Amino acid sequence: MLKKIKQFINIRIIIFIIASLCIALYTILMISGYSGMEEAGQTTRNKAAGGYYIFYHLLKRLGYKIQYWDIYSGFRQDTVLFYFNYKENQSKDFEEIRDWVARGNILFLCGIYSDTDPFFNNMIVHGEMKNIDVHNSLKDDIDEFSYKSNAYFDKESKGEILLGNSQGSLLLRHKYEQGTVYLFSDSLFLSNNSLVHENNSIFLNNLLKEYYATPVFVHETETPGTASPVALLFKGKLFYLTIHLFLMGVVFLFINGIRFGNPVKVNPLSRRTLQEHLNAVGYFYLKSNAFNLADTYGLKYFVYQVKKILGIKKRISNEEIIQAIKKYDFIVETEEDIAVLFRRTVINRTVIKSEKTLLKKKKKRDEILERLKQVKRRKK
Repeated sequence: MLKKIKQFINIRIIIFIIASLCIALYTILMISGYSGMEEAGQTTRNKAAGGYYIFYHLLKRLGYKIQYWDIYSGFRQDTVLFYFNYKENQSKDFEEIRDWVARGNILFLCGIYSDTDPFFNNMIVHGEMKNIDVHNSLKDDIDEFSYKSNAYFDKESKGEILLGNSQGSLLLRHKYEQGTVYLFSDSLFLSNNSLVHENNSIFLNNLLKEYYATPVFVHETETPGTASPVALLFKGKLFYLTIHLFLMGVVFLFINGIRFGNPVKVNPLSRRTLQEHLNAVGYFYLKSNAFNLADTYGLKYFVYQVKKILGIKKRISNEEIIQAIKKYDFIVETEEDIAVLFRRTVINRTVIKSEKTLLKKKKKRDEILERLKQVKRRKK
């Protein structure tokens, strides 16, 4: 009876499970001490790369009258409002915001997660924009502007382009009745990761300095505590996770890595398969950078395959193979003659200096073989 129990219970597996549970429990306890209110979400309280902590505190230290404001508690006249990360389902909020801007106020709409902006229906293009140019009026003290945007307005968008290039624009300024609207297609320009670069911070100050004496309010659509519980659990603790996952791996290898299953005796005199020999030789050529030698043997095999497709069994020269190809009249419209491709591949060879070039040549040979097969099937 005891022997049967031992067959079903492996003591090493039990030790591994217990050790894994201990490490996992310690990891969870370490992470659970995290206070989610400091860095939750993409907010001005978030000090991580995607947050706006630097934006808020930079303007505060420069002397701007900046503070938080919830638009649902009402609007103030003669103020500047930063509204972060507009989403299409928030369009109802903008009925009041449009009226507020029309009365002579300033809105910075930072980040538009929709196909169009809520004011002028400018189209948003999702893709990378590089080499962004700065408007001449905002270039003071900027040596070099460096930012890559993941979303931008298309070339047909309305408004004055403050940041953009021939692709489109990242920042637009537009009059809206008595007020002004600034549209940032990508709010990450104002993130911590962007504003750590001095020129980007200088640009932000150049953009806002005409409103230095005006109260600046920040409304965040994602407030502290709104991030998902999973995000709060793991945010900022990847180091601990990595260490403990590594320890779990070490425990697993220590317990089970010695041997999986019963030992299998290997006969040192057993005959290896042809494929094993070919793999070994091929890897040796690649590791020793013998690309030309590998190409030579690859070429011989390619010629052998061509002869096999053409039904040629005797040994003939490459020129005779080319003549045999021409007899089949393998010329296809809009494509090169296969005989020409064969000559270029076999006779007009070049020196191979890298594995990438070797693979390219193999790909071309495979294409020739495939075309030969296709044409031969059509002939039948």
